[in-house]
Amino acid sequence: MTLRFYFDDDSGSLPLLRALRGRAIDAVRAEDTPMAGMDDASHLRFSSSEGRVLVTANKRDFARLHRDLMRAGGTHGGIVIRTQLVSVGELARRLSELSARVAPEDMTNEVVFLTEAPRRH
Repeated sequence: MTLRFYFDDDSGSLPLLRALRGRAIDAVRAEDTPMAGMDDASHLRFSSSEGRVLVTANKRDFARLHRDLMRAGGTHGGIVIRTQLVSVGELARRLSELSARVAPEDMTNEVVFLTEAPRRH
């Protein structure tokens, strides 16, 4: 099974979703769900409940949410943080590589920063 992605309000575009889906990767945006405009914690809860890894460009808030959740003994389905502005094709390639390398169960409570090469934190 491959990773399934959920893009919060500030990280998913239709061209990106088309590029991922063209690679047979399951991806949805907040705008495609009832979650558009919700707060960050709600996005993380939703993505986790749907068995999806959250993708965001909001490093500060989601790193804090992860830290606070781990301190409280909580859990989430994984977070991917985009740390660079890259083309749609490059982002699709990086997410595809991550999906090929990491099993969904191995993303539980993990934060991955997409830099030059995806790395886990």
